[in-house]
Amino acid sequence: MKAIPFLPTGETNFRYPLKRYLPFYHAGVISNWLQQNSKPKGNVLDPLGSNPCYALEAAEGGFRVFQAQKNPILQLMTQVLAKGYSEKQFQNAIRLLLDQEWHGEKLGNYIQKAYRTECRNCGKSVDAEGFVWKKDSKEPASVVILCPYCGEGGTYPTNEADIAHLQQLGNTAIYHLRALQRCLVEGIDVQKNLEYALACYTPRALHLVVILFNALDQLMIPAEERSMISAVLLEVFDQATSLWHWPARDFRPQQLVLPSSYFEKNIYRIIPQAIRTWTDFKKTCEVVNYPVIPDQPRSICLFERKTTNALVSIQTDQQGLPVFCSFPRPNQAFWTFSAIWSAWLFGKKAATGMLSTLARQRYGWYWFAQAIATSFSSVKNEITEKDSVFGICTDFTPSYLLAILLGASDAGFTLTGGAFQSSANVLQLVWKYTQEEGEAKTSAELETARPSLIRYLDERAEPATFRELFSVYCTSPAIHAASPVTSEGETSDYYNKVLNDLHGELGNTALYRSITGSNISSTRWMLADRKNESQPLDDRIEQEIVNAIRQNAQLNFRDLYAHLCQVFPGFLTPDREYCKACLESYATRTNLALQEYERDEDEEPAKRAREEKEIGEWIGQIGRKIGVTVQFDQGIRWLDAKGKPLYRFHISTTAIFSELMRTFVGKDQGMPVFVFPASRSRLIVLKKGRNPFLSETIEQGGHLVKFRHIRKITEQEQFTLQAWQDILDVDPPLWDPPAQLKFL
Repeated sequence: MKAIPFLPTGETNFRYPLKRYLPFYHAGVISNWLQQNSKPKGNVLDPLGSNPCYALEAAEGGFRVFQAQKNPILQLMTQVLAKGYSEKQFQNAIRLLLDQEWHGEKLGNYIQKAYRTECRNCGKSVDAEGFVWKKDSKEPASVVILCPYCGEGGTYPTNEADIAHLQQLGNTAIYHLRALQRCLVEGIDVQKNLEYALACYTPRALHLVVILFNALDQLMIPAEERSMISAVLLEVFDQATSLWHWPARDFRPQQLVLPSSYFEKNIYRIIPQAIRTWTDFKKTCEVVNYPVIPDQPRSICLFERKTTNALVSIQTDQQGLPVFCSFPRPNQAFWTFSAIWSAWLFGKKAATGMLSTLARQRYGWYWFAQAIATSFSSVKNEITEKDSVFGICTDFTPSYLLAILLGASDAGFTLTGGAFQSSANVLQLVWKYTQEEGEAKTSAELETARPSLIRYLDERAEPATFRELFSVYCTSPAIHAASPVTSEGETSDYYNKVLNDLHGELGNTALYRSITGSNISSTRWMLADRKNESQPLDDRIEQEIVNAIRQNAQLNFRDLYAHLCQVFPGFLTPDREYCKACLESYATRTNLALQEYERDEDEEPAKRAREEKEIGEWIGQIGRKIGVTVQFDQGIRWLDAKGKPLYRFHISTTAIFSELMRTFVGKDQGMPVFVFPASRSRLIVLKKGRNPFLSETIEQGGHLVKFRHIRKITEQEQFTLQAWQDILDVDPPLWDPPAQLKFL
């Protein structure tokens, strides 16, 4: 496998529907890859269709995208986002629904009244923000209020009036039955699975959700307005579930399991929020459903995987068909809700395909490997050996990654390239089709995984995490190409074997050294034999940034990071936040939106060079004042009266520690003292936290001293060696806040 440059994502934090269920969207990545690997206005295939944002981005870039899509919910998401409707259009559409009559009043008013409570301060009737429930409770425990009259707000225990108001909804079992019957299809026995999903709604929420989709059924409106209303309701259905922790926290549901304390949101209040969710992401293009084929680029054709072979007829020009995949994590919660929401919005017939998949409750890694093999096999007739398959794995677990690699290999695809941004847990992979489906190779035919680990740790030259090492290990053909995925039963034996083998390999103390943390996720590994004198990765990244800032007084961080990804490809991909911290140690941000930086005045190269020379002279003066011998032959050394080295000084205007660490190999050269500008303090603390070997080395007796501390010591009239030792570490590097935005 070749180390490829990581394709950076844009920093815009888009808001889009169902974001907490879908694979993370990394803006700009697909466009970047297609520009490098496809002809302009060409055809592109998305065989998984797991996040429509990628297909929309590719289409907006001028490509004709063929997206495999079985899920009606994601079809709706693709179609509506592609229209680029305005907030006003959504508001007008949803008003058609909320203005319908329900029990003698407008439906919108009925929904609003369902969440009325009284302010605990002024006593006026107000809309609750929502209610907090305890798991397995029959009533809400507290209510969240923000009073528009007196301004008082907070979380308060529910009172008798709140409970009585809830009971006024009447027999909610009728609405539960309606929600269930809407999803039941003859010949598909999934009632138990549906009950699990409906239990994720409070009685009030389910009552109102059923009223909403019933009201939509009764509307006689054009298809465009219906699709906009359906889109808003889709987001409402998700927001109305009980899968929202209280207190609120980031949460990506995978299973239909209620939090111990959850928040029931006010549906009336979340409707405007749902509209804004559909208007933040704008990538307009034409969307059609197969067998209609768009006759122009900047379009998306939605098709079901079973019709994939028919798509070959559109490639009359033989221009190739690049493939991109955003791999989803197996998600029982989303797939179950997709079936239910599809039935609620579009009826049983439209949801039959999704409902038939609900009988499976366990989506293990082995099942996922088989699913990936099936998906990859479906596209092999559409591509040539020149075409590439580009995949993005985000937020992955070890078993998830192994499943993807095994599935692709079993379908006859060879892994040819990869890049891993460890801090964000994003893996970018490239495959080629080799037409060797299902042919497992013996270990004798494949290079073992050990050389891959050793090469990686040697190139990295600093400790690595288990997740990083597992990723390197799995991408070795000896691991993912030696065991085919069969259809006979399910087993986790191979995954457990891979884990055990890797633990056994890392336990070889002749090859590896572990720096133990509190658990396996905090433990790091490095090579036991450190013969390679290359700089640690973090130091090399910093040096590249220093070179850039010395050559250019103004820098754009996006451009700089893209350059760093080219210089450090594959599994050496730099941590974006670390790179930004490095840059902010030398420069100040001048434009927040454009990420423009300007080199700090103190970092002017000639000024730093003079300062470095001056600090060296002062260290010599201090040494002579103390009465030691000062040598300048190899850096600066202090020797006692017998010629024994006492201290060895390393003066640097950067935070690069490589020379200091090599000094520890032979301590007869004197105790290392690293002298640096105070503006590097924050970066040094960051590097020590990222590299436990560096931290351990310094704690063994090295000293970190700031330029300003040397200046203060120079001002001392009477000074002794003991006084030097007493005050040497009184001004350590600290995690100072970064520089504020510079206003020009």
